[in-house]
Amino acid sequence: MSRRVLVVALDGTTFDLIGPWLDDGSMPNLARLREEGTHGPLRSIVPPVTAPAWCSFMTGKNPGKHGVYEFFLREPGSFDEIPVSAKVRRGRTVWELLGDSGKRVLVVNVPVTYPPAPVNGSLIGDFLTPMGERDFTFPRGLLKEVEEATGPYELYHVEVYRRGKGHVVLDELDRVLEANRRANRWLIENKPFDFAMFHVWGTDRFGHELWHVLDPSHPMHDPAEALLLRDRCLAYWRRVDEVVGEWFAAAGPDTTRFVISDHGFGPIHRFLVINAWLLQKGWIRLRPTVTSFVRRSLFELGLSPATGYRMAMRLGFARLRLASGVGTRKRLIERVNRVFLSLHDVDWSRTRA
Repeated sequence: MSRRVLVVALDGTTFDLIGPWLDDGSMPNLARLREEGTHGPLRSIVPPVTAPAWCSFMTGKNPGKHGVYEFFLREPGSFDEIPVSAKVRRGRTVWELLGDSGKRVLVVNVPVTYPPAPVNGSLIGDFLTPMGERDFTFPRGLLKEVEEATGPYELYHVEVYRRGKGHVVLDELDRVLEANRRANRWLIENKPFDFAMFHVWGTDRFGHELWHVLDPSHPMHDPAEALLLRDRCLAYWRRVDEVVGEWFAAAGPDTTRFVISDHGFGPIHRFLVINAWLLQKGWIRLRPTVTSFVRRSLFELGLSPATGYRMAMRLGFARLRLASGVGTRKRLIERVNRVFLSLHDVDWSRTRA
């Protein structure tokens, strides 16, 4: 029997976090894989961001060649941003090349695979699918098959951390992981493949929303909160280990197994916003209008797209970031630019930067 391949992509996972748990037996399946196989830290791409990193993995190209640098890209001839998608990614993917050679593939939730392209096998798109759309599988009827067999399909994580509400994030992480466990187990057992790849987004969302719970050096770390949530955080990662082990067991002993990631995590104590620095130095000049003056005043008070976005997420408007359709997302961005200081306020004739 020819060997087949199963790649499990744990987004944002680093040995800095899980290494001690592999050592102490908390994650036995990944520990066994480490001991029986080969392991080591992977160097991410520049920038070390989910969307371009997975595009580099699937195409073998750097961002300069596949064209994806972030979750957004500039519209040609303007400073307007549009969300990335599989339509803008350049280069053939590993599963397309394998399909050309007659190999059957099974690709699930890998970032920047929406809208789904035809493959020799099955493909389920990623969390960049606009919320409400159901056209994220190939073949189109695959979603109905999976849901009839395993229940409603979970594609998104929308909860963000709010003080005292970390358990809400963990509840969602547990629910989505369980839904993905069932769906991917069914796919392994019912869709033949020579190469399969399953992406787990929850591990990345854990890092973004809850890293501070486990890291005493983080500025947001609260020992009392850590005492309440630490066991649940560890339980989530133990469950990730169990799920990965279940998928590998279902795939069978003649399957070559990989566990990979796109980037790591760590605390952010400070960061530099280049445009804000240029503005402070006087190398960016703004239009001499009332609206630009008001926007700059709000900016100096700390109101920016980043803080406004975070506030909206905490108020329960997380689904706005997953608004249906590129057109709707673009209109949201345009509205943000009308409220907050943006490049539309720059007086280019007086700007030296």
